[in-house]
This record gives sequence, structure tokens and C-alpha cells, in this order.
Amino acid sequence: MTAYSRPWVALGIAGSALVGVLLLVGGLEGVMASWGLAPLATVLIDLVIMTVPLLVAVIAAGVIAGGGEPRGPERVHDWVRAVGLRAWRGSDLLLGIAVALIARALVELIAPTSGSLGGGFAPTAPVVIAAVAAVVVSPVVEELFFRGLVQRALADGLGRAGRVAASAVAIAVSTGAFVLLHVLAGGAGLGVIAATLAVGIGCGVLTAVTGRLGGAIVAHVLFNAAGIALLIW
Repeated sequence: MTAYSRPWVALGIAGSALVGVLLLVGGLEGVMASWGLAPLATVLIDLVIMTVPLLVAVIAAGVIAGGGEPRGPERVHDWVRAVGLRAWRGSDLLLGIAVALIARALVELIAPTSGSLGGGFAPTAPVVIAAVAAVVVSPVVEELFFRGLVQRALADGLGRAGRVAASAVAIAVSTGAFVLLHVLAGGAGLGVIAATLAVGIGCGVLTAVTGRLGGAIVAHVLFNAAGIALLIW
């Protein structure tokens, strides 16, 4: 059973949202710096820019282009099924932990995380909000968008090429978009590229193999949490 009955419509919605976020990131970062905003305001604006358009696209694509003909309460059911949130299993937790540990170990070998928040670390409001966003909000929204929407819709759209080939292309494209967004937002450093590639490929393969998003969400959350812990340590 396909996730999206109209996968190219879903991808059009996803593409529009991603372009919008990229334009906002590229256009507002310099402007906000010139405004002299308080750190808390900057963190909140960044969070809204990086998550709200993606989340709106996920919901819109699931309702408009999900499987079947959603009406009334069925719209919610259709959205949940389209992004792969149904039927979570205990194995999703175990697989997510395994992928997070492997991905974090690989990244630390390539670009070790320095404890830049250690020593004089002070849990100010901007720092706490940024940490919570990085561990809870961003991973969930990004998995819903890049794996639940982009990857699953593209795999459906390329289904005639065969499941393995379609999944491989979908993982590559969703990971590329995932890396691009983070490079433009956080710079093209080795650590950013290594981390986004590890998470993108690991979570992409996990989503393709299980057909569910639960394990990918667990993996992304734990990967980011480990990164924050290493920064503080």
C-alpha cells in the first residue's frame, strides 16, 4: 500500500515549503543580525523559520495528497498513515537507539564534538530553549518532513522503478535536501556535513526498511541529545 495516492502533489508541497525555508534562512539571518535582537528573540525566530513551514507542508501534503479520499475525521487518519506514524512497535525504540549510537560514533570519529558549553556553561533562557528545540522539536519536525513526507512520497512516485531502487533514490534525495538545509543554516563545516549525512542516511534506511517513522524519530532525538551532552561535557 502506498503512503501517498498523489505523490507528486505531495512533493510539490514539500518543495515549495523547503524553498521558502531556504529563502527565509538566507534572507533573514543577516537582517536579524542588523536588528540587534535579544538572544531569546533570535532563537525563537530561528525556531519558527526552521520548523513551522515544514510542519505545515507535512500536514497539508498528508491531507491533500495522502492515500484515499479523506473526509471529516478520516483526514487525520489519512495524514497519520501517510507519514508513517501508525503502528509503532517496541522494535522501533531498539532500532532507533542502535542507529543513533552508530551515527554518533561515526560523527565523533570524523569530527569530534568539542565541549564548548562546558566550564562556564550557564543555563540561560535562550540556551535552554535552543537545547530543547534541538533535542525535541527539530528532530520530530525534520523526520516528519524529510523522511515522512519527502522520502515516502518520492518512493511512491518512483515505485515503478522497483522498491529497492525507488527507496535508494528517495533516501539520497531526502538526505541531500536535509544536508542542504543544515549547511545553509549552520555553515558547511565538516561536523555539520558529517552529522546530517549520518542522520539522513541512517534514518532514511530505517524508515525504508520498517515502513514506519518511529525508529527514525527516536534515532534523531537521541543523536541530537548526545551531541548536546557532549557540548556540555
